[in-house]
Amino acid sequence: MPQTEGMTDWEYAQEWLRYAEMDLGCAKHLTSHWPVPLEIICFHCQ
Repeated sequence: MPQTEGMTDWEYAQEWLRYAEMDLGCAKHLTSHWPVPLEIICFHCQ
């Protein structure tokens, strides 16, 4: 995700943290599926 014009470094970092939190939540949710989709979970955790 490119930093948009007018976005401070702090806002840019917060946006990346928001994406990371969503990826982690997705990975946790996917562990409840069977069979566990390990490749997709690893993708979200990279």
